[in-house]
Amino acid sequence: MRKSILASVVVLFMLAGAIATFAGCGDGEVAEKVQSLTSSSPEVQELKSALTVMLQTGTYESMDTFEAAWADVESAYDDVVTAASSAGQDIGNLEDAFAGLKDAISGVTSDASLETKVDDIKDAVEEMQDAVKAISPTATTSG
Repeated sequence: MRKSILASVVVLFMLAGAIATFAGCGDGEVAEKVQSLTSSSPEVQELKSALTVMLQTGTYESMDTFEAAWADVESAYDDVVTAASSAGQDIGNLEDAFAGLKDAISGVTSDASLETKVDDIKDAVEEMQDAVKAISPTATTSG
């Protein structure tokens, strides 16, 4: 009887050790993937690049070039939001600036309407650039 209890306890400790080992590996992988965004993060760099294109005069020469540039901004912004969300990082200022840019773009349906809104759109892009520059890493605590 004692041998079976002892064997059960030994198996239980071995199982607990294996679980702890695997859990430790997983934590490192998760911690690596869930890093705060910084100005050098690939997602942020892509958004900066897309916003720069939105300030170029050629972007507003036709609806096609404008829509392509805007699609790039939306995609890059979505990537930043996803990365920030998985890191638990607050990007409220960037979200507000993106909403302002969407408002500036609303109603643009033709070359003529685009022409009348260029200055407002560029102002909103500059506000979004400022919000991107203000992205800072989330403070972490060791426990």
